[in-house]
Amino acid sequence: MTPRAAENRVDSETLEAIAETTDGAFFTATDQQALAAIYARIDELAPREVATHSYREHRSLSHWPLALAAALVLLTLALDRRQLVRSRTAGDPPDGKADTRTDVAEHPDTSRGDNTQEGTP
Repeated sequence: MTPRAAENRVDSETLEAIAETTDGAFFTATDQQALAAIYARIDELAPREVATHSYREHRSLSHWPLALAAALVLLTLALDRRQLVRSRTAGDPPDGKADTRTDVAEHPDTSRGDNTQEGTP
C-alpha cells in the first residue's frame, strides 16, 4: 500500500460562490504570511473593539502578619516565664505579691474552735 497525498476536502468553488452571493469574501492561506494578511484584511473590513481581561497572579501575604503575631505571642510567653523565674529566685510567690502573712506560731489558729491559748488552764 502506498501513501496517498493528503486529500483536499475544501470545496473552494462552492465557498467562492457563497461569498459572491452573500457579498462576502473568500480567503485561502497557504502559509503564515498569507494568513496574517487575511487577518489584517478581515480587521479592515469589520473593525471592532474587544474588551480584554488581564490576569495577575495572586500571591497571598497573610503569612506575614500571622508570623508576626506568633512571634509576639512567643516573646510575651518568654518574658513572662523569665519574670516568673526571677521572682521565684528572689523568694517572692509566683503571683508577684509579697507575703503579708505572719508566722503561725505568733498567732494561734482560732478557726478550729479552740479558744484556749497556750499557758492558760
